[in-house]
Amino acid sequence: MTRTGGGKLDMAERRITASAGRPRLTARPTARPDGGPGGGTGGGTATGLHRLTLGRRKESLLLVPPSYRGTRAAPLLLALHGAGSDGSRAIDPLRGYAQAYGAVLLAPTSLGSSWDLMRGGFGPDVRFIDEALSYVFDHYAIDSERVAVQGFSDGATYALSLGLSNGDLFPAVVALSPGYVAAEPTEARPRILVAHGVNDDVLPFGSTSGRIVPMLRDTGYDVTFIRHAEGHSAMPRLEEAWEWLVSGW
Repeated sequence: MTRTGGGKLDMAERRITASAGRPRLTARPTARPDGGPGGGTGGGTATGLHRLTLGRRKESLLLVPPSYRGTRAAPLLLALHGAGSDGSRAIDPLRGYAQAYGAVLLAPTSLGSSWDLMRGGFGPDVRFIDEALSYVFDHYAIDSERVAVQGFSDGATYALSLGLSNGDLFPAVVALSPGYVAAEPTEARPRILVAHGVNDDVLPFGSTSGRIVPMLRDTGYDVTFIRHAEGHSAMPRLEEAWEWLVSGW
């Protein structure tokens, strides 16, 4: 593992400078796990797919499963898309799992072609995600012990970086084909699942997850690693990833 200034982890030999910033999120769930008083201050119970613009030029998609009633706090998964994609493509393959496990899905669209970290450093996308999370936490009863972040490709890099930097918010992180990690870890250490294909020709396995996983383990993180034979795709072993996620819920 290589360390740069400020405790930042520099994974897969990708240089992250001080300009990357500090990706701290301030939004926190207001619900108790039983959905009792203090949860879901806005009293939101509307299920289905919602589009949240929140004054930005890009939107977040919020999928609330049919089982949600607001009387019991639900799990939440923040789903982050890959470069050149958007929130709808991040949320589509997860719909069935969300319904099966009663999870609320939040899928923002990056303000640029990819997340701000890949465009010079943390900034507007972190604030945008924080606003979207605040809206969900204020309007829906979310269980603070069952909040997770998942991403694919650039979104996986972002999920790892946000997850490690906000371990007090995300008890679990799922990274599907990540490239590297840029993080300022908190004392709270999330459990992590990394899945990557050995035939990935976009983010080659050997220079990405093949180095990221042992580095994270050496740093003391609990990492589950799924190595598969596919290329650059979010779909392989997605069911296993959800089984792993739900096993901690």
